[in-house]
Amino acid sequence: MRGARTVTAVVTALALMAGGLVMSAPAAAASTAPTPVVQGNKLVDSRNGSTFIPRGVNWPGFEYACWQGWGYSGGYSQAEAEAIASWHANVVRVPLNQDCWLGLNGTPKGSGRTAAGYQASVRGWVDQLNAAGLVVILDLHSSAPAGYKAEGQRAMADAQSLTFWTQVAAAYKTVPSVMFDLFNEPYSRWQGDTKVFDMTWSCWKNGGCQAPVEDDYTSGLSGAKFSTVGMDQLVSTVRATGAAQPLLLGGLNYSNDLSGWLANKPNDSQLVVAWHAYPGQGVDTLAEWNAQVAPIAATVPVVIGEFGQTDGGTGYFTTLMDWADAHGVGYLPWAWWDVPASESLTNSRYALFEGASFTPKAPIGTVYHDHLFTVGGFAPPRSTISSFVTAAYQDVLGRDPELSGITYWEQALGNGTPRSAVAGSFNNSDEYRLLRIDAAYDDVLGRAAEPSGRAFWLDQMRRGLVQPDDVHRTFLSMNEFYSVQGGGTDGGYISALYLDVVGRPVDAGGASYWNGVLRAGGRIAVVDGLWFAPETYQRRVSVAFAELLGRTTGGTELSYWYDVARRNGLTGLRSALMAIDEYLVRAAIRYP
Repeated sequence: MRGARTVTAVVTALALMAGGLVMSAPAAAASTAPTPVVQGNKLVDSRNGSTFIPRGVNWPGFEYACWQGWGYSGGYSQAEAEAIASWHANVVRVPLNQDCWLGLNGTPKGSGRTAAGYQASVRGWVDQLNAAGLVVILDLHSSAPAGYKAEGQRAMADAQSLTFWTQVAAAYKTVPSVMFDLFNEPYSRWQGDTKVFDMTWSCWKNGGCQAPVEDDYTSGLSGAKFSTVGMDQLVSTVRATGAAQPLLLGGLNYSNDLSGWLANKPNDSQLVVAWHAYPGQGVDTLAEWNAQVAPIAATVPVVIGEFGQTDGGTGYFTTLMDWADAHGVGYLPWAWWDVPASESLTNSRYALFEGASFTPKAPIGTVYHDHLFTVGGFAPPRSTISSFVTAAYQDVLGRDPELSGITYWEQALGNGTPRSAVAGSFNNSDEYRLLRIDAAYDDVLGRAAEPSGRAFWLDQMRRGLVQPDDVHRTFLSMNEFYSVQGGGTDGGYISALYLDVVGRPVDAGGASYWNGVLRAGGRIAVVDGLWFAPETYQRRVSVAFAELLGRTTGGTELSYWYDVARRNGLTGLRSALMAIDEYLVRAAIRYP
């Protein structure tokens, strides 16, 4: 868990209710969600045997709102469940509070709130998520031993956790679209530079070690201890209820250290590794992921139960997702919440959305939304990788690949380089840039590029000063285009611009309007006005779909890729389209 929200979040809850969202669920709709089971190192949907890679979100609320006293969770609705699903997520992790579920220590706080009410509210949200086609992971997030309050995270589960899981598993054992995350983040406890409690792998598995009673938000330790419960007993407790669903088990060091997971895992065929991976947590580099996590993912399913980035960038976030995609590892960032910076700068940077319409929040939310929209659900076989590389050569460079090129890119993809990175390399290569420069000279100016001109524009691109699109756009405002393609008249110039940029003849209204712009603002104003017009971007998307996917587009799909084109230009659009599974499948058909 990264920072629970405080009582000020009640403002958000009230705003949601004012917008028509509800605090409790209506009668459950029929579930359309997958029903995951473990097969080897994968999760599969038992309904049809297809691979199920969990990609979704963490939905905080139930673990802290109930003891802070402003609600069971903060409110939810079917509209919110459907909004999450609309991002192309397939799973939601719901953190829970042990005290609030069991009704201990005066929780859930608030007039009229009860343990039964808390449990019903959890069930209502689970039913709505399942009805939206989303698998749910129920996570024991906040716990405490007898006599202490569950207002944070303990180092490991306690005896009361057995009661919690007995009740939760019994309540959901007939709901196959629910999985259980048995304990959020086991950890060792330090006081200054001194380790005062060592969470060993033996303790993780067998329990019985003595951990501090304080949670990890409490700086001082009283010396009081409680006897921990290990993963072996937690698994047995769930199975004793008859619940057969997959169980997620995190490792040490807040579920980041998986070094002893395989050697100490309980004897159960339906176990999934729950790995948490934040920057600076320990195992946080590509080399460490390859060394520690990749071998485990080759044996059992791995899900990144929590990850995020709060420095204002997205580099770590996207690198981890790309690595996970290449290894068949699922992921759920923290967190699906709307937190303003005025409440908490850190939590605001974890936020995936903002506003009542659940708009993706930059930078993490927009990156994740776009990634989910394009990412595939399977790892391509070697033969398909070869087809992808061949298609990339043809579609970007317009030629057959040389043997050394095919070997290089096949090896890169086989070692985990994501298709998005390979597509980006092709579309940002010097060879492609020179093709675009030559095309701009030919299409716009009607002549071959002079060597000095080619060298100039290539140097500008290498330095990141211009994109390939900028060369074409710059040429459209030059005297040479005005004279040669436009015939030296304003009317001819507008007509030539329309054919080049918009792809159709100018209409009378457009001719009149843009002639006025030309007189008032000059050629650059006309070029930019047409270049950045919605119709132009829609045309670019349609052309890219035809070239790369061999089909047309429209509706919501066109709107989505229109936004990608506006943000990233033609090069970024083409790279993103080449990274989706549809392109991969078509490549296998074109170049078997």
